[in-house]
This record gives sequence, structure tokens and C-alpha cells, in this order.
Amino acid sequence: MTMLQVDADGKSDIGKVRQANQDAFTLDRERQIYVVADGMGGHTGGEIASQQAVDITLSMVRRLTSTDAVDGDGETTARPKTVAPAPPEQQLVEAIQAANAHVFRLAAEDRKLHGMGTTLVALYLNGSSAHVGSVGDSRVYLWRNHQLRQVTHDHSLVNEYVRLGTLSAEEASTHPLKHIISRAIGVHPTVEVDHFAVALKPDDLFLLCSDGLTNMLDPNELAAILTSVGSDASAVCRELIQRANTKGGLDNITAVVVRCLSM
Repeated sequence: MTMLQVDADGKSDIGKVRQANQDAFTLDRERQIYVVADGMGGHTGGEIASQQAVDITLSMVRRLTSTDAVDGDGETTARPKTVAPAPPEQQLVEAIQAANAHVFRLAAEDRKLHGMGTTLVALYLNGSSAHVGSVGDSRVYLWRNHQLRQVTHDHSLVNEYVRLGTLSAEEASTHPLKHIISRAIGVHPTVEVDHFAVALKPDDLFLLCSDGLTNMLDPNELAAILTSVGSDASAVCRELIQRANTKGGLDNITAVVVRCLSM
């Protein structure tokens, strides 16, 4: 399989209001796995939930894509030649579900962590496809041919109202209950993971972000930044966070940018 060539970077900022940063992210350029999580459940709980979810998702995708297998005791053994790895999209879903089970168990075992949870979005590039997994209201966008498209769907109360026709998208953007999410990692023993596959094209750019970015900058503003700054991943991340802070920085802000250079 030909290795994708990408330019990827990520940055996170506490913002202008919060006392701690409960966002977490990771980049694995070798395996092409990128994850963003936005924790909830108090200072300690939110930080733990997001970081643990990111770590477990990454480690599980690495295991599931390995030529080795992991037995019930966590020991690595050679995978039988007759046992093929699961399809990439299934690997990603299973990894996120493992993260959910892990965070839920941590919260159940420690009273101080009861109620913690996190959103999570993950991008896994494999061959000529981009696989996306999503739980919560963090987002993945695709920037292609100077057009921005939201790949994921928000699991939030107001988005349900929009889907049912009770609210317009404009009304939802300023609704006082827009922070209430309807699905999260670690809240229940199991979780439904939205998953999508996108056929890659050269110069595709993916933006993974927490709602600390999208609550400050609407899609038109995001597109304007991508147009003006260009496609350098690090520069885009810096500008997105700076603009969100300029608009108020009311929450933690995390952005991961992944651009496909060649296929």
C-alpha cells in the first residue's frame, strides 16, 4: 500500500475564560491517525476523560492495524495468517468504542470522576480513503476546491431540533441550550459511533476541532481563514486559534489540520 504524504499539525489553547484546558488531541503521522476530544465533568474529570479517550483510541487503532494480535491479557502475539485485520472503518469504530468503555470504567471506579465524559472525533487515512468516527459535537470539516463541508453531525440537543424542523440553523447557533450534547464518550457502558468514509483527492484538507473553535467562528469565517492563510497546517492552526481568541475565546480551542499532499 502506498504511503500517503500529508502535512499535519495540531494546536490547543485554554482560551480567554476557562481556568483549565479540558481538550486533548493527538497526531500519529506514521499511521495517519488524528484525534480530538473535548472533556466534560469538572476540572479533573474533563481533562482525564479527554486525554484517556484520545490515548485509548490511538493505541487501539495501532493494535488493530498491526500485524500482531493482542490477547485477553494484553500480550502481543503473532496474528494467524488466516485472520485478516478488520476493515479500516470498523477498526476505527472498535477503537472509539474501546475508549468509551475505558472512560466509563474509570468514572465508575472513582467517585471523584463520576459524570465525566468527552466528545471525540477521529480521522484515519488508509489507502485512498479517509475514515471518520464521531461522538458528540466536536467536528470534522473537509476543505476541497475552496469549499468547506462539515463531514460530521453534531450530537446535540439543538441539532436534533434542527433535524426535526423545530429550529433553523441560525436559531440553533445562538440557542441557550446549544452546549447540551446528546451523545458522549464515557457516559454509558456502550456508545453508538457515527462513521463516514470519504474518497481522498490530492490537496484535500481536513479540520478536526472542538466546539471552542466553532462557537467562535462560523463556517464562512473558517473558509475565509483557509482561503487567506493557505494550506500550511501549522499556519492554519495558529490563525484559527488566534481568531477564536480575538472573538472572545469563551472555551478551550483545539484545531488539528491534515492536508493530503500526494496519494
